[in-house]
Amino acid sequence: MLLKQGSIVLVDFSYSNLREAKFRPALVISNFEYNRRKIDEIKRR
Repeated sequence: MLLKQGSIVLVDFSYSNLREAKFRPALVISNFEYNRRKIDEIKRR
């Protein structure tokens, strides 16, 4: 899944106790060319 700059995605953020987590919106700031060349993993739930 290639992300576009400016896209809003949901990211699973853990609390400091690492037992709980909450989905929060995040903004993609890296550009399309960077995202195309790098192998970053995005897991869907």
